[in-house]
Amino acid sequence: MSITNLEFRRAGQSGIPRIALLRISIPDVSFSDLENPQRIALVSAFRTEVASEVRAAEFRDLQGLIQGLSTGIQVELDKRDRRQDARGARQASAADTSPGLARIAHQRREDEHRQAMQTFEELARLLDRRLYRMRRWYWAIKRRLEDGAGLDQISAARKDYDEVLLVWNDNLNRMLALVDISFGRDVRRQLETGVFEEFAAVGRALEEFARQASGDREDVEIPPLGRKMNMLRHRVYRLNSQMLSLMRDGHVGQDAPRAVASAAPSGLPQLEFGHNGSAVRRLQRALGRSGESPGLIDGGFGRNTDRALRAFQRSHDLDHDGIAGPRTWDALPSGAPMPVLREGARGELVRELQAVLAEYAEQRWEAAPGHLQS
Repeated sequence: MSITNLEFRRAGQSGIPRIALLRISIPDVSFSDLENPQRIALVSAFRTEVASEVRAAEFRDLQGLIQGLSTGIQVELDKRDRRQDARGARQASAADTSPGLARIAHQRREDEHRQAMQTFEELARLLDRRLYRMRRWYWAIKRRLEDGAGLDQISAARKDYDEVLLVWNDNLNRMLALVDISFGRDVRRQLETGVFEEFAAVGRALEEFARQASGDREDVEIPPLGRKMNMLRHRVYRLNSQMLSLMRDGHVGQDAPRAVASAAPSGLPQLEFGHNGSAVRRLQRALGRSGESPGLIDGGFGRNTDRALRAFQRSHDLDHDGIAGPRTWDALPSGAPMPVLREGARGELVRELQAVLAEYAEQRWEAAPGHLQS
């Protein structure tokens, strides 16, 4: 062997290349350890260790030793060169890839910002055009009632509004999808359930106002639609500001804020003049049970419902703005439909019904309900 056992191990631990040469011929046994039992055991153990780590080259004489050393050294040098070349290639590849990825990410952000700006500008124009046409239609109807202007002005304003509304309806779903992609699910939800629904409510109220003003009635009252359109304009302004802030901070496209689940404090929708549906019927029932009758429970938020709601708000020290928001809903009694009670029914509702009948039995009914029970 050309090196000692200890040096062989230290070279392996340090990562230093190792060459093992094994002599297979011994001219004079007296110069070897073959006749020493203790030493031959150490030599055999060392040979086994070397064979497990590297592949030993065999030689018989001095020429074979020189050739084995020369070949072994060259092999190890070639291995080192290949490792260095591979390491350099990896470093070069990493150096080339990092700027490449950075350029791709930068280009993506620029494309997403450009798309977000286009979406914002198109949506802002669409909202402004419809809101302005609404105002023109409203002003034409008011002039009809206040100054006796002709129906032709109302018709012209209505025609302009219908043209914008046609473009609005043609682009409604597309705009929602574009806003979702560029600004995130929360902004899309605000646009859909806040701004778009409010536009629809004001549009229905304008339709009703125009229908009344176009008839022969002289007692048509002017609804507070001017104030509602001002509120709608402010809502559009807040939405525009939010989208501009997201673009300024780079939070668009893949970097848009994630949706955050939220719910109204009362779990009930905000309602006002012009709304329709089951939620309005719930509000009307609640107002009736509070003592402020809205008239017919028809699911339409009209003049009578508006009056009843404002009266209720005034009597409960609430902002009497005619808007059923969380605080108003919390102050109102339940507006849920009344259950159907039949013979054999039991419970708290039956007891309350018996109490009401007993209180008014003497004046209203032929017979009292008898013993109150639950």
